[in-house]
Amino acid sequence: MRAFLFDGEKAYLKEVPVPTPPSERYKLMKVIACGLCRTDIHILNGEIKPPKLPVIPGHQVVGYFPEEGKEKLYGISWLYDTCGKCFYCRRGEENLCDNARFTGFSVDGGLAEYILVPKDFVFQLPSGADPYSLAPLMCAGIIGYRTFKLGVNEDHENVALWGFGASAHIVIQILKYFGKRVAVFSRNRESLRVAEELGADWIGGYEDKPPFRIDSSLTFAPSTKIVARAVQLTRKGGTIAVNAIHLDEGVKIPFNYFYGEKKLLIVTNYTRRDGREFLELAAKIPVRTKYQVMDLEDIWDGINLMRDRKQRIAVVVRVER
Repeated sequence: MRAFLFDGEKAYLKEVPVPTPPSERYKLMKVIACGLCRTDIHILNGEIKPPKLPVIPGHQVVGYFPEEGKEKLYGISWLYDTCGKCFYCRRGEENLCDNARFTGFSVDGGLAEYILVPKDFVFQLPSGADPYSLAPLMCAGIIGYRTFKLGVNEDHENVALWGFGASAHIVIQILKYFGKRVAVFSRNRESLRVAEELGADWIGGYEDKPPFRIDSSLTFAPSTKIVARAVQLTRKGGTIAVNAIHLDEGVKIPFNYFYGEKKLLIVTNYTRRDGREFLELAAKIPVRTKYQVMDLEDIWDGINLMRDRKQRIAVVVRVER
C-alpha cells in the first residue's frame, strides 16, 4: 500500500505491506481521507518526538471496513486506545491515561491506504456523507468541542477565540448555536473574514481589544505570547482554556494578569464520550467544515501551507485512489 512515512529526520512516500490485525480486537480500515493537523506538523518539525519510528502520521481518519461496504463510514482520531486499568481510566478520565497510545504517533496513522484500528475506539459516522467534510471533525472538531466543554460555562455570555484555523472555525459554530457573543483574534485578514462569515460579533488583531468583556478565552495558537494576552483580557473569575499539544517558550505571564481568580487549564486529548457527544451535536447544528482537498502525492503542498501558516481552512488528504 502507499504510505507517507516519517523516520525521525525526513518524510517520504513509500510502498509498505498492508498491516495484519494482531487479534480480534483490531480491524483493517480502508482509508478514504485523512485531515492534516497542527500536531502532524509538530512531529515533522521535530518539536515532539514519536516513540515509534518510522511512523505513518495522520489522525483525522475517515474510511470504511471493506467487508461492510464503502457507504458505511467510520472515523478514528488522536486517541488510538487506552489501558482501561490505570488510576485515570478507572476514574473515567481516559484522556489522561498513563498508557494511552496515539494515532500517527505511538502507532501508524491514516496517511496510508489502510490502517489497523481498535474496534472499541472507532466512531461511526453518518452513512453516505462526504468523507472529506467529516475528516476535520475527527480531531479539530472533537478536541475543539472538549475545549468548549471545559472552558465555557452557561453564564459565560462572551467568548474569545484566539487563533482561527481548522478547530476554531468549528468551535465558533458551536458557540453561536448556544447563543454566545464571540470575539475572534487573528493576525490574518482572511481568517478574520471567514470568522465574520461564520457569525463572529467582533474581529481584530491580537493587540486589539473588543468593546465587550471577555468571560472565557479559548486559545488555538501554539504561542505563550497569545496565551498571555488571553489571560490579560479575560475578566476576573473567567476561564482560559488552552488547546495545544506544543507551545513555544520564553514568554512569561505576569502575575497581575492572573489576579482575580482567573482559571487557566490545558486541554489534554479527549474521551470517547466527548467524541460521541460532539458528533451528535455537529449533526444537530449542523456543523459545516471548510476544507481543501489534496492528493496523497501532493501532501507536501499541504504541509508547507501549514508550516507557512498560509492555510485558513482544514487541509484534507485524499488517500483512496
